[in-house]
Amino acid sequence: MNLISLCLFRRRLRISNGDVPFRSVAGFIFNEEFTGSLVWFSSLKHMVDKVCLNGKAAFQECSRSVAGFIFNEEFTGSLVWFSSLKHMVDKVCLNGKAAFQECSRSVAGFIFNEEFTGSLVWFSSLKHMVDKVCLNGKAAFQECSRSVAGFIFNEEFTGSLVWFSSLKHMVDKVCLNGKAPFDI
Repeated sequence: MNLISLCLFRRRLRISNGDVPFRSVAGFIFNEEFTGSLVWFSSLKHMVDKVCLNGKAAFQECSRSVAGFIFNEEFTGSLVWFSSLKHMVDKVCLNGKAAFQECSRSVAGFIFNEEFTGSLVWFSSLKHMVDKVCLNGKAAFQECSRSVAGFIFNEEFTGSLVWFSSLKHMVDKVCLNGKAPFDI
């Protein structure tokens, strides 16, 4: 991002600061390969300060473009996917919204502990999720002593966000039903 773009971005952010679409927002950012540590930003300001302006987050490997999600703190509303840091700044930070169609094909998602700490776990399909997460009762967490939480959505990252608040909730509402989107 050049200096002119950065100044314009900061100016627009200040102008819209009192009217953030979701009030305060939260989300994740990580590299395109879904490897490395999960980065959590607790507000739009936090995201801008720690992610957008720096161009880096707590990645061990972030040499290429980054990707992530943004949504409101209550985990309701549409999922927003940004395919690069520039896309995030253009489509998320400045506009603060995106629209998606409902999903109808295969699903994919993440699971991690409630504190949003530990390694990110990616499952590429519903079967993968059932095999690797639900049936084992564990994921690739170093600290997963309490209930876990996560997301499920279709592989194209379109459609409604589905949040499950515990492993039991995920098994009951996601794995047993075997469909998406879910009515939670």
